[in-house]
Amino acid sequence: MNTTSFDEAYISVDVETAGPSPSRYSLLSIGACLVSQPQRSFYIELQPVNDEMLPEAFAIHGLSIETLLDKGVPPAEAMALFESWLKEVVPESQAPVFVAFNAPFDWMFVSAYFHRYLGRNPFGHGALDIKAYYMGSTGSSWKETSMRNVSPDALDDYVTQLEKEIYKYLIKDINYGKAAKRMYNVFRLTGRYHEAAFLRELFDEPTTMLYQVWSLIKTIDDSFFPGSQISIDHVLSQTDQLIFSVIEALEGDQETEIVRHLLALRDSLNRQESTEHLSAEAEAAREHVINIVNNFFYEKMNSIPNIKSYMDEFH
Repeated sequence: MNTTSFDEAYISVDVETAGPSPSRYSLLSIGACLVSQPQRSFYIELQPVNDEMLPEAFAIHGLSIETLLDKGVPPAEAMALFESWLKEVVPESQAPVFVAFNAPFDWMFVSAYFHRYLGRNPFGHGALDIKAYYMGSTGSSWKETSMRNVSPDALDDYVTQLEKEIYKYLIKDINYGKAAKRMYNVFRLTGRYHEAAFLRELFDEPTTMLYQVWSLIKTIDDSFFPGSQISIDHVLSQTDQLIFSVIEALEGDQETEIVRHLLALRDSLNRQESTEHLSAEAEAAREHVINIVNNFFYEKMNSIPNIKSYMDEFH
């Protein structure tokens, strides 16, 4: 696939839902990234619109309906944020192309929600299906594109790849939140369900909103990416929203510390004289916020002996 077309921007999209049809079941989460620059990504969890759900769907994605009802973003706001992100990462001269594995499923939910809440779908009326693309490239059958045909060797290869990423986030580019999400998948796929359940619950706690700090950090970094259309005003607005979320969800010393550092980060960004590079003050404030989030996830994971032992193996 040519991912550098001058008139197209390929957007990889993955959704989680409460069931198989948007006419009856809720869209629960949207994840997306630029195919050409996967680090420029988007993720949001939505409030369900009703109580219709299939247990088998929740067995796959592990989301909590109670947490989504309480902490999920209202669908209209979520779709507006998704559209806003698309406008930020896709130049006006390019058209966004929806790409997904089994694209008809993901596209019908995203399209239905875009039209229901915004009255339009920025992706238009089509999507690029990875399964169909693979069939055309390899001459394989539809059956051969099924995940059921993944061999044990392929599963081992996937776990190995996850563990390479875990090593990266534990040792090189330290990000304990990202390491925890990948460890969850390793534990789930290798039968260590107690450890997997602990990590899954970790992202359901009210303090999981600390993981949103990484979204803010990524937005800050993207705003200084050459050619970025993300304004400082947008970054400041996202910082304000996160501060309000922290105040609403946390309490005590934890709230005081994170709010103090987020305010320091906001003030330093507000004093930015250009968007060519972060000032030394803003860079220092950014690092303080990152350290708070890393310490939170590190302490949580180290409280479980088996997870601690697993992490120690990477050192």
